Amino acid sequence: DAIASLSLYLTDYAQPAMVPRALVYRGIAYRKVKDLVKARADFERVNTEFPKGDEAEMALYQLGLIATEQRDVAGTVNWYQKLVDAYPDSKAAAQAWFGIGKAQFEQKQWSKALPALENAVRKNSKDYLDSGNQMILLCHYANEDAEGLAKAVDAYRAAKQGASIPPNVLGWLGLTLFAKDDFSRSAKYLKMASTPDEPQNTQPTIWKVLSMALVELGEFKEAAEVVEHFLAVSPPSNERGMLLITKSKALLGLKDFEGAKAAAQEGLGFIKAGPQQAQLMMQEGDVLMAEARAAMAAGDTSGAIKLFNEAAGKYIVPSQVIVDPEITPMALFRAAEALVSGGERAKAEEFVKQLKEKYPEFDPKKYLEQ
Repeated sequence: DAIASLSLYLTDYAQPAMVPRALVYRGIAYRKVKDLVKARADFERVNTEFPKGDEAEMALYQLGLIATEQRDVAGTVNWYQKLVDAYPDSKAAAQAWFGIGKAQFEQKQWSKALPALENAVRKNSKDYLDSGNQMILLCHYANEDAEGLAKAVDAYRAAKQGASIPPNVLGWLGLTLFAKDDFSRSAKYLKMASTPDEPQNTQPTIWKVLSMALVELGEFKEAAEVVEHFLAVSPPSNERGMLLITKSKALLGLKDFEGAKAAAQEGLGFIKAGPQQAQLMMQEGDVLMAEARAAMAAGDTSGAIKLFNEAAGKYIVPSQVIVDPEITPMALFRAAEALVSGGERAKAEEFVKQLKEKYPEFDPKKYLEQ
């Protein structure tokens, strides 16, 4: 057989220049019959005694394959790394980089695995575009590296239309970016994580935060639609009540004053006390303020004044009942603003005085910029 013939040749006939090639051929023959110990010995001999040339390249490649088959992580990384270091343009370089990255990935060495996997994808996207990118995404996800993950997602989607990305990875990315006030990118990735045709297949948190991001972006129509997806899959709860604030804001952005008021009032049906109730009441006030300004612009002065005073009433309650470092000063400020707009300047001064005495650090610009 081939092994016996090559062994005889190496013992009795081989010229020195032909020894490395014969060893490689015999090593491959041993590997085919699963005698990995003898195969490895032949390839290691080539690596030690003949470390240059095509045979040395093949020996390193075969040693990497054997280490992979034996689930020898250190050996896989060692031999493949030697291959790409000595022969960076080898036809097997992409496979070697992938082998390195996969071995490190399986050992949860996320940061080490990334450059190897990226090299594999770059050198051979035909074979490693999907398998390589899936691990790249999970490495960034495991490292909690939002920026790295965002770049990897974008690169993968640019390289392959309809690239499959785990929804939990996209969801985490969108939620993380929302927490950083990066609303545009947050919405982008949360949309990717969602299933609008089957709302029940998307986590309610995704719908909730996506709707909030869309409101921040002024995408009110889409925000109102997304809120409905959340409401369709969410049971009655305080969380449902709070998201009705988002619905109210979306409808207010669409100038649907009645719908916005109804949403806030529905939220108050779930939340009966505390800071969350105060936020809903203030949202009612915000709707009335916007409606009053619209009436004033339309020339309905008396109607506008009535609405301004109704708005003031919505702000006054939380300003006097709730003690909260953010809600209370904002409620005082808005109550004063509504009273001034409604012609009640003297009453407004009472709230301005409270605001200055209790919250001297309050900056009206924070409100005006919203």
